Amino acid sequence: MNLKEVILKCNGIILNSETLIPEIFCHIKTDTRELEPGDIFIALKGNNYDGHQYIKEAKEKGASAIIVEKDIIDAEIPIIKVASTYEALFDIARLYLETYPVFVVAVTGSVGKTTTKELIATMLEKKYHVLKSKGNKNNRIGIPQTIFELDETIDCLVVELGMNHLHEIEKLSLLVKPNIAVITNIGSAHIGNLGSKKNILKAKMEIIKGMDGGILFLNGHDSLLNKTKKIKAGKIETVYKNNGTIRIELQEQTVYGSHIIITNGIETYPLFFESPGEGILEDIALALHIGDILEVPFSNMVEALKEFKPKRFLVTKLESGNILINDSYNSSYEALMLALNLLRNTKEHKTLILGDILELGKSSKKIHKKIGKELRNFTNTSIYFIGPEMKYAWKTCKKGKHFIDNQEFIKVWESEEQQSIIFLKGSRKMKLEELIPHIK
Repeated sequence: MNLKEVILKCNGIILNSETLIPEIFCHIKTDTRELEPGDIFIALKGNNYDGHQYIKEAKEKGASAIIVEKDIIDAEIPIIKVASTYEALFDIARLYLETYPVFVVAVTGSVGKTTTKELIATMLEKKYHVLKSKGNKNNRIGIPQTIFELDETIDCLVVELGMNHLHEIEKLSLLVKPNIAVITNIGSAHIGNLGSKKNILKAKMEIIKGMDGGILFLNGHDSLLNKTKKIKAGKIETVYKNNGTIRIELQEQTVYGSHIIITNGIETYPLFFESPGEGILEDIALALHIGDILEVPFSNMVEALKEFKPKRFLVTKLESGNILINDSYNSSYEALMLALNLLRNTKEHKTLILGDILELGKSSKKIHKKIGKELRNFTNTSIYFIGPEMKYAWKTCKKGKHFIDNQEFIKVWESEEQQSIIFLKGSRKMKLEELIPHIK
């Protein structure tokens, strides 16, 4: 692949001399902080930022060319103008996928999509060379950035597709063209933007828009997904914890994880998985079925489960003797309920530190009141509510303490005198991880 192919793919116009065009380039970058000599820099222009402000920095760092949507005059480096740098980003990502054709697995859902994506990738790595989307790179910038990491060694691409509004997943699906698509569940996340669970289902189902045949895997325990019977893309596999030859039996669960037995009808394995809750078993079932379809040996998938290190619900024993459960990366009503159902049954004293669940729109007051109602029945528990929305939960619960923000909480926080399980959960923008040094 060379720069001339890139220019042709995104309908670019060279604003200066063609003699400046290099024969080859290294990588495509959208962030000058990650730019290395030889990379092409795309100056993305959004509502709140403008990559054109960083052109000088890109030149200083040795960019081999810069793609813009403004008239930029420069005599030293190739400047390629396009109608939209965002569309150019997608066009170049399509060129990468044409150059390095791979088998694509795409995952979405309201809860558990990141964990499911990680599980699928970990299992497939037992047989294939896998590239997966990292962290929160699940949007219109992150997915192309992941695709730009492809090379001739990669067999499978496993990506998570996120959204806040309708048509966002559709655009991502049309880009990656999944061979297998996965929907973990339909919850209330982003209901403020989408208005109803019906619309959330509609948005998640956009994952099939880029499919030409293939298989859509659905969590059969989700009531809305279970009503989905027909799609034009290919066939539907409705996955339960126990269907087909693969079965998962929960033996015991604690805050530290789940003791489970899994079988494919021929081989049976007991194992301890470092994450608790019914929801995680549904994620495991989806990953096992996909690995089975792609002929990963069952024993290898079990080995992958043993090695898997969850990035949510992180449990740490503190010097004080307290147990800290850090689940502060993000939150939704459904994910919080799964955690509370587990904690409710623990005998130890519990300290719940709960931040606002965001992007609920007009449903926010109602959902936070439901949380407060759920917490009324908790005994042997200290509860701290943080944020303006959690005030509704606190007033409904009629116990615990409310703080408007993290700083107000930190000022008055004193560690529990008795041994306690300290549970931390809130939406990403609440930044509850700021509290961890004070809790420790």
